[in-house]
Amino acid sequence: MKKVLFAAICSVLLFFFGLNAYAVDKTDCTATATVIRQIVILETNGIDFGNIYDTINQDCRMDPSDGSMSGDACASATGTAGVIQVQGSSSGTVDIEVVQGADVNNIAFEPALDNVGTTALAGQALSAASPGALDVKVGGLLTVSGTQPAPGATNFSYTFRCTYP
Repeated sequence: MKKVLFAAICSVLLFFFGLNAYAVDKTDCTATATVIRQIVILETNGIDFGNIYDTINQDCRMDPSDGSMSGDACASATGTAGVIQVQGSSSGTVDIEVVQGADVNNIAFEPALDNVGTTALAGQALSAASPGALDVKVGGLLTVSGTQPAPGATNFSYTFRCTYP
């Protein structure tokens, strides 16, 4: 009986006074974020191979460093390398990739960032200016397929991709 009476008294006390929970607040917690510039890509100069021969199964490679060209399909020794300007956070670094587009007029174009066909560069430094900038030269390889292309101007497209690492 004493136990029942004690339980009843405790229930009444809890009902009237409530059960106080002990809570602690920490009000100076933090969160951080680093704001960076959105990357902007500008094609300041398109790639121009000039004239190429329509000979099947031949190719023409352009060195992006100086526009020099080599290969049986090249009608001249030099062309104009493309220049893509990347803008972003000052003194930041970016990763760059070029991706081949579809074949056009029985010719494949494989963009490259150097004379050996490199299609990706990691950790490229942007200038300290605001916005940070980097000019990237692009050349590549034209390959005439096993079918003779039609004479005339032929335009190729490719993707230039740039990301923060």
